[in-house]
Amino acid sequence: FGDRMISQEDTKTWFKVKNVTLGTIRQKSKNILLLIDDRICNFTVNGKLYDDKTVAQEFGCHKNALFMKNKWHNTQCTQQLLESNEQFLNDVGRNEKVLVNSQFVLTPMPPSGVQDAIKLLTGVNSLRPVSLVRQLYKKDVLEKFVRDRGGDNWNLVLLDFIDLCPQFVRFLIGLNSPRTLEVLEATLATKDGDEVGVKSAAKELVKRKCTLYLLDFQQDLGLAVSEGTLHLKYKFDDDESVDCVIPFDQDTEYLICDDSFLCRDDEQD
Repeated sequence: FGDRMISQEDTKTWFKVKNVTLGTIRQKSKNILLLIDDRICNFTVNGKLYDDKTVAQEFGCHKNALFMKNKWHNTQCTQQLLESNEQFLNDVGRNEKVLVNSQFVLTPMPPSGVQDAIKLLTGVNSLRPVSLVRQLYKKDVLEKFVRDRGGDNWNLVLLDFIDLCPQFVRFLIGLNSPRTLEVLEATLATKDGDEVGVKSAAKELVKRKCTLYLLDFQQDLGLAVSEGTLHLKYKFDDDESVDCVIPFDQDTEYLICDDSFLCRDDEQD
């Protein structure tokens, strides 16, 4: 990785987890932080003892515990994975000294009994990681779980097969936006020509004051119908307002977020 690696000297000067920004990282052209398991930070080669400080100085590999809180939940049960992540985040709290990694990856497990073996043989269950992840990426599972807790202290999020959830990835990135999203108008037009104001419901779905993610229009906005047209007007900060007309049915998702901060040259938090 060469000069793009964050060195031991960097961690003593500008790279402090509590206050380093994306702008500084881009300015320094150093965007690789290599962490290694604590168990392999101490070893001997040709009589020379390497500890975590020596490894960091000579190889740019840093002791995991110094920079990250992480937990592998080791389950293939979707509900257990979500509950375990929620408990992990509550236990860690708002920790500004280290990165907090929420792991949303289901782990294939061997059959624990005859019934599990039969389900595998008949194709009801599968040990293929992509089969497991499809359970997790249903829009009413992981996406709703994180969306509804958008104000929590999410930091790093570990995902697998991210090509299966592009909108969700954009939502996570959008949570970092420094700009404020304001819902100005939100009105539902049904097929029968009726109009219903849903501005309050839409405003409640704005997370971290910057992102609106509609996963199920009927459920999210408290509607009596599953199909119709949403007239939405919004703006970011002092920008001009945006008017959009969104036809929807039970399968429609819609995301409003600002990820333009990733392309700016000025320093952002």
